[in-house]
Amino acid sequence: MLEDKGAEKVACWNAIGVWGNQRPRCERLETVLHCRNCDVFASAGRGMLDRGLPEGYLDEWSEVFYQEKKPLVNASESVLVFRLGNEWIALPTHFVKEITQVGAIHKIPHRDENLVKGLANVRGELKICISLGHLLQLDRVNRSKLGRLQGVYERIVVVIHKDTEFVFPVSEVDGLVRYHPSQLENVPATITNAKAAFTTGVLMIEQKYIACLDHDLLFEVLDKRLL
Repeated sequence: MLEDKGAEKVACWNAIGVWGNQRPRCERLETVLHCRNCDVFASAGRGMLDRGLPEGYLDEWSEVFYQEKKPLVNASESVLVFRLGNEWIALPTHFVKEITQVGAIHKIPHRDENLVKGLANVRGELKICISLGHLLQLDRVNRSKLGRLQGVYERIVVVIHKDTEFVFPVSEVDGLVRYHPSQLENVPATITNAKAAFTTGVLMIEQKYIACLDHDLLFEVLDKRLL
């Protein structure tokens, strides 16, 4: 039973009930088998539901409901986020065909070796491998430091545009991100390299600034440079 100790009550189920350590156990258990079947336990539960509201409870929730509700925004855009050197970049997901491990890249004679790294073997097919970092004029990352980062692996990203496939190595693949166009911020004026020209906007997600590339301009430049 509930024992009064001043304003405090001791729950018998914690003392001599099925959850208690005292011996002998409550004599009611012989008939009810478990405290949850006992009217004392049920009465205590009803008492908790019938107890008065704590001080400030109504004021707190009144303030919550008084606040203007923000309209729900659907994340209508999807991008693949990856890192080139120290920069986070994003491309629309529907252009991405595959992400695979880095393999051997074979040089192509009489080609701009800065932009065209060579031919990469992807599942038995040779595809043009480009340096997206060179096109965006991004600084190279120290590969020795990259190798010491646990859980970070270089990857090859295969993209397709108008039946033409390109592949490019990236320092790290972060994954897919969904966002609403209203979340896209303007390109900072401090960015003056080619990256700014190829960037339509910037996303701030998980404390990372992600540059969303202008895919139309990107593929247009690649088509012209690789002819």
